[in-house]
Amino acid sequence: MWKAIKETLPHSTNSDINAIYDDCKLRAGSMTIATILNKYFTSIGKKIQKVFTNLPTIWPDNIKYNYPSEFQLLSVTSDYVESELLKLKSNKSAGLDKISVRMMKDAAGVIAPVLTRIINNSFLNGCFPKRWKSAKVFALFKDGERTSKDNYRPISVLPAVSKVIERIAHDQLGSYLKENSILTSTQFGFRANRSTEMALTNFTDDILKHMDNKQVTGVVYLDLKKAFDTVNHQVLMKKLKSVGVQGQTLCWFQSFLSNRSQQTIIANSLYESLKITVGVPQGSILGPLLFIIYINGVQSCLENCRMVIFADDIAMFCPASTAVELQAKLDFDLQGVMNWLRNNKLLLNVPKSKLMIIGNSRKLKEFANIQLIANDAPLERVQNFKYLGVVIDENLSWKSHIEKLQIKVSQRLGILRRIKHLLPKHARIIFVNTMITSLLDYGSLVWGDKKNKIMMDSLQVLHNKAAKLVLDRPMLSSSSDALRMLHWSTLKQRRSIRKCLYVYKSINGINDIDNTFIRNADVHGYNTRHKNDLRPMKSSTCKGLLRSNCDFIADWNLLDENIRNSSSLSNFKRAVFKFFKSI
Repeated sequence: MWKAIKETLPHSTNSDINAIYDDCKLRAGSMTIATILNKYFTSIGKKIQKVFTNLPTIWPDNIKYNYPSEFQLLSVTSDYVESELLKLKSNKSAGLDKISVRMMKDAAGVIAPVLTRIINNSFLNGCFPKRWKSAKVFALFKDGERTSKDNYRPISVLPAVSKVIERIAHDQLGSYLKENSILTSTQFGFRANRSTEMALTNFTDDILKHMDNKQVTGVVYLDLKKAFDTVNHQVLMKKLKSVGVQGQTLCWFQSFLSNRSQQTIIANSLYESLKITVGVPQGSILGPLLFIIYINGVQSCLENCRMVIFADDIAMFCPASTAVELQAKLDFDLQGVMNWLRNNKLLLNVPKSKLMIIGNSRKLKEFANIQLIANDAPLERVQNFKYLGVVIDENLSWKSHIEKLQIKVSQRLGILRRIKHLLPKHARIIFVNTMITSLLDYGSLVWGDKKNKIMMDSLQVLHNKAAKLVLDRPMLSSSSDALRMLHWSTLKQRRSIRKCLYVYKSINGINDIDNTFIRNADVHGYNTRHKNDLRPMKSSTCKGLLRSNCDFIADWNLLDENIRNSSSLSNFKRAVFKFFKSI
């Protein structure tokens, strides 16, 4: 199925690289191209770090060594290592050692005892195995001119065996960070039971609250230039020490980061190996966790604003009633962020960072002259911006997002129409679920419904077309019959189910966020019929009613008491699906 799809879509691989510009000259030959790209990939972080060479280094003073307790990597058993081996994904490429994941899984019982000794000795001696630090890099073409090295992105593949030791270290460090509440609650990236949709819900709930209070919200979308590739190892080690990583474990992380190298592969051939001296290792399991430790203090420099962070995607925002107030608040906190970034050797990408003022259309006219300066350059003010995969506009109307969504879904329906004769029914269903329904679901907790009936109906029309294509029925045939034959819910039913799942997870502590939902019984002691219903937040405007603790509650309160009290998430999912299918 996917082969047919790939033949329909435009695609590229690194084997398409026939020539590339370097020093204003067009170069050819696999070895030459691989060398040029490898030098380029390994130089990105170093070039950005040079910006900070002549700046005063004051970052050590910002890092407090008041860790709650000491973290040490602990030894593991052979059974535990074997279970980690079996969890590896079989479809992953082999690294430079050419040992496939499939082979490791097949021989897990034999490998585990030896690998356990290596891992435990590695932790004990604070030394990461040298052979596991070399990466194989593929050059992935993005877009633009194929002869420009700027248009290629490195995809790094590490030895599969390194993933096992990294996963063990990651899980131990992650548990320690969670138990001691070290990571900021504003960071949603690379954390269990947190997601982009939770970040978006948190973000838009605050904006809707400000709109309900007759205020506007100033938002600065901050783009960090090659953030993962420019992590300074000295600073990172200081930060690890500040959260309690000590002794041989600290040495182990230093060893993990240092003396890494990579080789770029072109036309199935590997060439020159180059050292990597900055950044967290791409393609690693520990890299993302180390990055969020690195960036963890950025919110501490704020006086007026809040942040919602997903890895290196940062939205800084604050409410205001007047233009003078908003200008002062944003100026002060943006300067604080700039200082923090400089102290931590990270660079703001000013051309890609944007300013947006969100509020009522009439109110926004008073804020027409707001302007922010960063690194002596103005931030572009935009009317809409794609944040975490959702287009947010200055009125929070979702019109731009839904229009773009309609175009993307229509394109994918066109692909399905062209290849449906090649696919059996079950493969068409997989295509729709993977390529279309996932798009229609993503972010719908924040943009779905919201009193936009016409736009919601237009998306349902596309969903109906997908059902008819799966069944190979005429477009003018009955939509409800097609949905019924496939046992598909409508998009509105899917949104209601997803809202109730969000509430259930929040109430029962599955979502790793503060629960903002309260029952009527928590507010008064009257033994009423609705005492166990959730209580919507008070709102004075229509926008205020769109917050999650109003909007989601309407669907939740429809559920029977026995459904709400389901003993497990799986039981709740089955019950809530059945409930909304029946109404």
